[in-house]
Amino acid sequence: MQRVAAAGAASASAVAAAAYAYHAAEQAPPTALKPGSLLRCKLERVDEFTPDTARYRFALPSARHVLGVRPAGHVLAVDGGNVARAYTPLDAARAGAFDIVVRRYAGGYFSEKFAALRPGDALDFRGPEPTLEYAPNVLDSVVMVAGGTGVAPMLQLLTAALADDADATKFRLLYATRTPADAVLLPELDALRRRHPARLEISYHAGPVSKNALADFLPAPRRAREAVLVSGPPGLVELLCGPKPPGQESEAPVAGLLGSMGFSRQTLRLD
Repeated sequence: MQRVAAAGAASASAVAAAAYAYHAAEQAPPTALKPGSLLRCKLERVDEFTPDTARYRFALPSARHVLGVRPAGHVLAVDGGNVARAYTPLDAARAGAFDIVVRRYAGGYFSEKFAALRPGDALDFRGPEPTLEYAPNVLDSVVMVAGGTGVAPMLQLLTAALADDADATKFRLLYATRTPADAVLLPELDALRRRHPARLEISYHAGPVSKNALADFLPAPRRAREAVLVSGPPGLVELLCGPKPPGQESEAPVAGLLGSMGFSRQTLRLD
């Protein structure tokens, strides 16, 4: 009788688990991106931050849809000639729409294309594409150094990680821009810092990035359970990490300012 009862309980548990999984799958938001397929999205609005930088909001197929990008990940904007450019959605879990930040460069193929878009125009996207594999509690701390619109992948990762109460990883972000007026997404960053003061520190820096500026912000380099993420314009990434060796992974030892300060394989460049 005891064995039968145990078997019956196990069977009942299995049925309950299957029912829960079924209903959870029914309630899970549908993902818009399908690997190997193009997703055409209409532009909903444009918010200009600076004369050369703006946020573009694209609608998803329905108000329930999410894009389907896991932090940290990106999408590829694709034109009719199959030319592609990577962009980071700011909030990977947002339903109904997604935002990307684009800086306009003179002669930049896709940045000029974005600048010509008007609400109602459509653009094709492909993905999802992984930028960095992140898992909760694998690291004790993550140090981020971002420049310009390179803050977008940092914001995406911070938004997801800090929303997970089971994740104890702490973050420090140094956000560098040419001038204070060039900084973008400050309300979103400051809101995260206010909500999670024990897990997130942010410092802002305007002007050239020097070794002294980094030394004031960065902790002493450690080998275990710590990572340094670098994202930004090519000139800044090269200054911090040195030239990227062709054909090598982003985890290769870095040179530049960070290399001279003792940061090596724990530094990941998001270029």
